[in-house]
Amino acid sequence: MNFILKSEQNLKYKIPLNLSTIIKWIFNGDSTFNGFQFQWKNSWKTILLTHDQSLTLKDNLDGKVTYSNLAKMYNLIHCERSGYSSKVYLTYCCANQKKYYMQIFPISDLTNQEYIRLIQIINITHPNILKCEEYFVEEKNLYIVTNILNGRTLKERIGSQYRMEPQEIISIMKTLLKFINDMHKQGYVFREITSTNIFLQSDGEILLIDFELLVKIEEAFRTKAVSKEKDFMHEFKDSTKNTHEDWVEMERFCYEQHDVLILGYLLKEMLTSKVQQLHPQERARQLTINKTILIHKSPKYYLCQLLQRMLEPDPKGRITIQNAIYFLEDIDFDDNSYEDFPDTSEEQQFQPVKSISIKTFLV
Repeated sequence: MNFILKSEQNLKYKIPLNLSTIIKWIFNGDSTFNGFQFQWKNSWKTILLTHDQSLTLKDNLDGKVTYSNLAKMYNLIHCERSGYSSKVYLTYCCANQKKYYMQIFPISDLTNQEYIRLIQIINITHPNILKCEEYFVEEKNLYIVTNILNGRTLKERIGSQYRMEPQEIISIMKTLLKFINDMHKQGYVFREITSTNIFLQSDGEILLIDFELLVKIEEAFRTKAVSKEKDFMHEFKDSTKNTHEDWVEMERFCYEQHDVLILGYLLKEMLTSKVQQLHPQERARQLTINKTILIHKSPKYYLCQLLQRMLEPDPKGRITIQNAIYFLEDIDFDDNSYEDFPDTSEEQQFQPVKSISIKTFLV
């Protein structure tokens, strides 16, 4: 791909759109854009533009060419967190005097195909993925700029002084399950999902805030965790005579089931961090209405049942994403028949029961 420039002298320049092309941005004294420079036949050519014209051009060049002079517009304040190969900084933009988060990836070790896939991930549009405000390449680094969010990470919520109620856990799990299901349909799985890269916004929205977590299914074998899942798959493969197409589908299934497993670890963290481990003999509350005894096990009980299904070692026996969604949707709070008492209070007030009647779950 190329783009053509015409100067005031009516000369045209045909510039290739690839990372070997360097665009050096020029700024005014007030940090607004004044144009750019590019190399042409061993010399630097200058194109003067207005600030708005520069922004329009930049929107079309982001991620396609290498920039120079742009990173200096962002002053790094401090490091917020580290990812697999990237770091996220709180930054201050000199151009508009605003603060942003900036995630910096070294791309010198990436192949061209790997880089393209990373750019594709950055440009995924989904309500549960942090929106990228801008991204650019400079000095073998990929810079991703995002807005500062109001809220806190799931890890900060789990570590707060107030325990997570079952209703809150169910709401978060349903959102994450549906999000992962959407990503599977687009051909993506996850390296991992932890409470540090899940963000709970003040308005109730839940966001994935790390662009490194998503990976194409065909690249999933590179992660050690997923390779453990393949051990089960190969054991099964040795005892059957399936076609190549069947095994492609089996690999996809194992990779998707691995996402259920790592989300199960997240559910375990939410259940156990501020709440005591549940007793194996789960207690139920009895409600007497018109001489008819109705037995309701707590939602916490069903979350633990779901946890067991999600942490099943064998991916073939593990609950699927869709069935986990069905399971959570069948936990009903509408009748207000349950109050979440502390475990010590439950031991004092309620006795174990030997049989109970519950609604049917799709699992």
